Amino acid sequence: MERKERKRFKVNEDRIYANKFYPYFFTESLRVNVVPISFYTRYQARFTLSKQFGKHWHKYVRIGSGKHILKKGWRLGINSVYKEGKRYQVRKFYIPPEYRYHKNQRRKYIKELRKVLKEGKRSNINRFLKTYYFITI
Repeated sequence: MERKERKRFKVNEDRIYANKFYPYFFTESLRVNVVPISFYTRYQARFTLSKQFGKHWHKYVRIGSGKHILKKGWRLGINSVYKEGKRYQVRKFYIPPEYRYHKNQRRKYIKELRKVLKEGKRSNINRFLKTYYFITI
């Protein structure tokens, strides 16, 4: 009996959607690289990138709406960003430290996040991010 191959979870996008936000950066040869990870709101993109790359993240990466990127005619590139000569992969979500320690709390957090993302309202997504991310502050 043959085993079936598992379906892999797809993180990267295969096309650009007008109502989502994408990080992009300029390479050394001044070409544009649009990272194939989309965010539902600009706030989510800004917060995730600032937590991943530090407070000077805007030196390396910019955020553009899908409408802006389609108008410019840019295409999707690789899923990494150059920061001071090294490549770093861009993450879709940022999980706060208090939810990383325990497996069950991490699952609970991701379950709640996916429920909010399934609704698709930008106001609900921003409210969720503010309540869950700023518990420690």
